Amino acid sequence: MFYRLTIKVNNERIRVSFGIGLIAFNVKPDIVLSTEIIKTKLWWGIGILLTPHDWLYNVSTGPALLIKYEKNELAKKLFVGTN
Repeated sequence: MFYRLTIKVNNERIRVSFGIGLIAFNVKPDIVLSTEIIKTKLWWGIGILLTPHDWLYNVSTGPALLIKYEKNELAKKLFVGTN
């Protein structure tokens, strides 16, 4: 399930999906409030993990992207990392 993390960005959406796509997220670029690169800790591991920043979806250690966006007037986060 965690063998591949695919991130696709175009004018219509940011799509993040694990493996064959059973776990996937879509964010419209026009609702993105901010982005930030965060260096993950080695002990956070890989997969789906709760970190001090939010839930992290990753397949390798190293930098990860924290995307803050607003959906239905609620602040949300998407935290992803891949090599």
